[in-house]
Amino acid sequence: MNKIPPLDQNSPEAGFFKQTMNTFEAITARKSVRTFNGLKLDDNILSELRAFCDSLNNAGTSEPACFKGIKRPQIAIIDDAHQAGKLGTYGVISGARSFAIMAYGEDWAEQVLAGYLFEKAVLECTRQGISTCWLGGTFNRAGFQEAYNSLTSSVNNVNPIADNIVGIVSPLGHSTHKTRFAERVMRRVARSAHRHPFKNLFKGIEPPTQQLIDTLCNGNTSGISLEEALKAALEMMRLAPSSRNSQPWRATTETDMDGAISTVRIECVTDNKFSKIDFGIGLYHFIGSLAETGHTGGINLTCPNERPTAIWSSSSNEFHLQE
Repeated sequence: MNKIPPLDQNSPEAGFFKQTMNTFEAITARKSVRTFNGLKLDDNILSELRAFCDSLNNAGTSEPACFKGIKRPQIAIIDDAHQAGKLGTYGVISGARSFAIMAYGEDWAEQVLAGYLFEKAVLECTRQGISTCWLGGTFNRAGFQEAYNSLTSSVNNVNPIADNIVGIVSPLGHSTHKTRFAERVMRRVARSAHRHPFKNLFKGIEPPTQQLIDTLCNGNTSGISLEEALKAALEMMRLAPSSRNSQPWRATTETDMDGAISTVRIECVTDNKFSKIDFGIGLYHFIGSLAETGHTGGINLTCPNERPTAIWSSSSNEFHLQE
């Protein structure tokens, strides 16, 4: 697995975000925002985001090889001003003038990859100081689908695929730093502030110390052991967003003859409309964080009984997909 370097780009929010925000920083800084200031994003920022999404839409990027060979989901950035107000969110989102959309097919692996790639794009937005919010249900599907179907390669470098559906969107913009009553209600409904304790999700491994997380957020990965890296990667998975904050990831570890962790088995314990998307989000947090520490391994991805399972092994650098 290749290390994922932080991107050196200017922040639009008065220097609050570091230009070299790493994966740990981006994950811990990201939060869902539903109230935006109504201002259009800078054209240069939108251009950079479109270029980043374009790179994710093309095979050969840095995701594990277990995703190679499947039909690629597609991410695009669209502007509400160009859609005659059709990009409605039923009052859940206020003041956003641009949206990121994810279109994908029905294959389970494609849905896992869709979650994986869209979260990668969301965290890139966080690096640039752009606020986001995952939406899977509270948006005008017909309007967003029409926007996707009308995309052209000359504008978004996306050629729509006939059987793709727009299943995930996110507003893009800058927060007002004030929350509306509707947003507070939605945060309670989505249980956005609640996360299960580490020990309730992951077995056979202790949670990381706050000192370790702070060290990694500061970009200090020198001397981080594999066990510390795995603890931190699972903690980043714990912090991942999911539909109704369901946190469907459960992990167990196995050790080798020397007592060192050799295997991490990550299973999805839910089976609903967004389970595979959610699993992909958590999987990116795990893989991206582990790569940030410089440690490697292999992933075997399967989907028994419609529930994705990823098995990480320290003894392999290969990434496999089993149908």
